[in-house]
Amino acid sequence: MERVLLVVPVHNRLGELKELLSSLRSLHLEGLELSVAIVDDASLDPVPKKMEDEYSDLNPTVIRSNNNIGPAGARNIALKNSDADFFWFLDSDAEIDDPQVLKNMIRILRAHHEIGTVGGVVEQVSGEWKVFEPVLFLNTLVIPQYLPRKDYSKKFVSVICTANLLVLRKVFELTNGFDEKLPRNEDEDLCLTLKKFRYQNMQSEETLVRHKLSKSGRDSGAFAHFGDSKKYLSDLLKTRSLLIFKHNPWKLVILPILDVLTLMELFIGSKSNSLKLVRFGMVNKGRRFANFLNLPLISIYYYFYGWLLLLKIKTP
Repeated sequence: MERVLLVVPVHNRLGELKELLSSLRSLHLEGLELSVAIVDDASLDPVPKKMEDEYSDLNPTVIRSNNNIGPAGARNIALKNSDADFFWFLDSDAEIDDPQVLKNMIRILRAHHEIGTVGGVVEQVSGEWKVFEPVLFLNTLVIPQYLPRKDYSKKFVSVICTANLLVLRKVFELTNGFDEKLPRNEDEDLCLTLKKFRYQNMQSEETLVRHKLSKSGRDSGAFAHFGDSKKYLSDLLKTRSLLIFKHNPWKLVILPILDVLTLMELFIGSKSNSLKLVRFGMVNKGRRFANFLNLPLISIYYYFYGWLLLLKIKTP
């Protein structure tokens, strides 16, 4: 009997959490022991403890954090002292649409010891469910491309997002947990860390779940914030500086060149569908001029922020 600990961080998504838990009941779990850790990250609508009884068939435990510590910290709380064979991470706005998905992921990890993480999601883009495939660019920014789910083949990818990610506990323990200093992209950090141990990431059509993105597609969700919020840009580029400092500090020397190469790939390369999403976000809500100014200004700020990290000067 192999044991799987499913970790679901939640912040103000009680309704979607219930939809996820209901969908988990469709899983085929023969030979598996599943337990669910629900970490309420200081929600305004707290996850009630009575859900442990309502969904007792899933062996759930509700953990409450009184302070908003972010998804990385929330996941780390759930993992403390766990001796499960596998750690499975799902976002609270995910949904199971294939009863065999967990067994499929376990089978792949058991059969291919070079694979560190497996998973992946489909997201709704223009009314159609498409495979979300993160692309890690030279400048350490991850930008998605969307591919048709039909005929999607098994492949190695740069990053598996924690909206649906399965990893062996003994492999995850090599990372010392999620990095809580990162404002975002802790899944990218996890995959980059495992790459140092020669592990790869795989997703295929049989390892995908639906990711509803809080009732809004990514093109009207995260990428809308890309152009509408300096905080989103700030978090994105601060994370990039921290990741470069942690994994590839030499890139700081040529980072402006890498940024130009990334822009060229977005504009004239094969990732044109990703560029459309970036454009959508940057012109959202009629703030086109301000948004185009925000990007280079904050980019320059965090370019020097990265150098301060490298020189070990105290940073904000």
